[in-house]
Amino acid sequence: MEHLHKSEIQIADLPTKSVTLAPQSATIVREIQATIHPGQNEITVLGLDPAVDLDSVQIDGSGPATITDVQTEIVARREKFDDVYPHLVVELESEIEEDIADEDAVEIDDSELRAVLKEEQGLTTTLAKAQDDKSAALFVVQFLVAYGKSIEATNADPAKLNEFLQMYAQQRKTETDRARETEARIAEGEKALVKLKRKRERLESAYTKAKEAALKEMRGLRERRIRDRNQRRAQQQRDRREKEQFWTDRVGQVRVYLDSHVPATPASSRRGSVTENVPYADQPVQVAMNLSYIIPGLGWVPRYNLKINTPASLASVVCNADFRNSSSETWTDAKVTVSTSHASFSGLDEPIPILQPWHVTTCSVPVPNSPSWQDALRSPAEMKPMRMGTTAVQYHSAARAHAQERIIARARSAQQSRIPPATPQMHAQMQQAMAQQAPIQAAFFDSPHRESPPPSSSWASSARRALGWSNDVDNEESSDSDSDSNPSPCLEHADPVSQTHGLTTTYELPGLRTLVPSVSHRRHLLTQSTLQSLTLTHVIVPKIRAAAFLRARITNTSSMEILRGKTGISVDGTFLGSSTLPRCAPNDCFGISLGVDPNVLVTYAKPTVRKLTSGFFHKENAAVFRRSCWVRNTKGAPIDMIVSDQIPLKDTEQTRVQILEPKGMEKEGDETDLALERGIGRGKVVMMRNGEVKWFVRLEPGKDVRMVLEYQARVPDGNTVVTAP
Repeated sequence: MEHLHKSEIQIADLPTKSVTLAPQSATIVREIQATIHPGQNEITVLGLDPAVDLDSVQIDGSGPATITDVQTEIVARREKFDDVYPHLVVELESEIEEDIADEDAVEIDDSELRAVLKEEQGLTTTLAKAQDDKSAALFVVQFLVAYGKSIEATNADPAKLNEFLQMYAQQRKTETDRARETEARIAEGEKALVKLKRKRERLESAYTKAKEAALKEMRGLRERRIRDRNQRRAQQQRDRREKEQFWTDRVGQVRVYLDSHVPATPASSRRGSVTENVPYADQPVQVAMNLSYIIPGLGWVPRYNLKINTPASLASVVCNADFRNSSSETWTDAKVTVSTSHASFSGLDEPIPILQPWHVTTCSVPVPNSPSWQDALRSPAEMKPMRMGTTAVQYHSAARAHAQERIIARARSAQQSRIPPATPQMHAQMQQAMAQQAPIQAAFFDSPHRESPPPSSSWASSARRALGWSNDVDNEESSDSDSDSNPSPCLEHADPVSQTHGLTTTYELPGLRTLVPSVSHRRHLLTQSTLQSLTLTHVIVPKIRAAAFLRARITNTSSMEILRGKTGISVDGTFLGSSTLPRCAPNDCFGISLGVDPNVLVTYAKPTVRKLTSGFFHKENAAVFRRSCWVRNTKGAPIDMIVSDQIPLKDTEQTRVQILEPKGMEKEGDETDLALERGIGRGKVVMMRNGEVKWFVRLEPGKDVRMVLEYQARVPDGNTVVTAP
């Protein structure tokens, strides 16, 4: 059997040629430069991420050899963590103690103090000697006096007595002079000693202060060293924990079998052949191969920054690619490409409230001619917040959110396909557009700028464009009023190279990048575009919430396809918060809610009911219901708004519901002009499907308008109206 030459390569030792990030996977291409021997060869590549799709592994390349087999599997990792990352070994406590200096090792210059102490000691010795001399002199004098007193004058020899007296006088003078001299020396020495003690005390105080300062500096240095060591150790621990998070006990393995013999047939005609020329039969040869594989679960998501300029009626959108390497591999000096292939996103935000069809039916009442009519007064959507103890105008936020969710869920099931505007079916399209909105849960801006009205020759076209029912694009040039006269230079971003292939767009990021396994996200600019068409509309559903939601309708006038993703929203330089952009193709429209505008005041009156007397020939119970909504524009520019209300829908032929005001609203699709005084504005009222009534109004600044919905309901005598199940 022919000898098999084996070699192993760690994946970390292979250079990374390219990394292609799709939304849900990453394609890695690595380069293998290997030396093979004559005969059969086995090259094992170890260390691939264990989540690798083994079916995606591919090998190709060039060189005087033939690939005969490729085997893939997941095996146990051989390396130890500390061997791969020796620099992440955490330091021990004992290693810190060696940096702690002994306080006794602090050296301060005390030569002057020692000299003073030595001088003080010598002076003290001199004073002690002088004191001794003085005491000796006084003792001699006292001894002579005592000896003289002991001599008896009657028995004393005069010659000896005379001799003693002469000696006494001479000795007394000598000792007395010595005592006075030593006393003077003592006084002088004591004065010098006092001065010397003061000097010594000053030097001792200075020495103590200098030593304390040196010790303080040493303690500070020691504390800094300990703090730095602790910080370094904490960073090592964080780095180690992060590396351990991506460390796996199992890894992917690829075995490549090559034959360096030249086959009988041309190698280029065989699949997997890497033959180029014929080498010498007994010499090793070099081969170059590319290893490509896919790791599922890795990818990128779009992150947007939407800036709306209301005076210029345009918006700018910046798209960034947000990605990170969450695999166990390190991609060194790789060419990174972001691809939109197989992009899929999910998730919905809270939409603007919409009205759900309100069905009623009849039932008998125990007391004739006394129906309650309560179920024809308020719809189920507004009854739940009322049961929580709130008023009909202001609802508790939690109850309102719950009611909106129920309404939206039921409305979605009833939505139908789009139908051109000004037809009875246009309500379905508007519901669908409203359901896609996501209100920003943040305080709304108070902008000094003003919204520009849509350039339209008629109110109908303005209202339709505000609702997104028209695909007309406003190509007006943006205003230069917001530009700076002397703009400062801005930091530039490196632009990627984009290419579009069918439904897929790729962005090749500039330069080479090293992506290590990390929890940190990386963000790179992909595209930035100016969208030239923007309209603003206030959407008001007062019976659900007495507030004006500002909605922006934007046409994607760029060539970029907007993918669904999170976005930060700024309006006229004020950051509002974050929301979600829907997917939008070029030249298509998308809407986004900008939250509640506090500059548009909405008041929704309490509903009233007035019972009617029944006729003599037709025994019926009847009542008239009235709902009123006031809207005031406190802004400095006119606004376009859509106000929605509804009447109940009958489920039986015995029930009759008729709109009394606005007049002319009998069937779906009916519309009439709104009677407004000159200078207030203009508008229309349209009867939509499912009993919904809409007011399309342009309201001038500083003006207010009242919209009244009045309807009557009739049921046979002995019956009342209840909400249908």
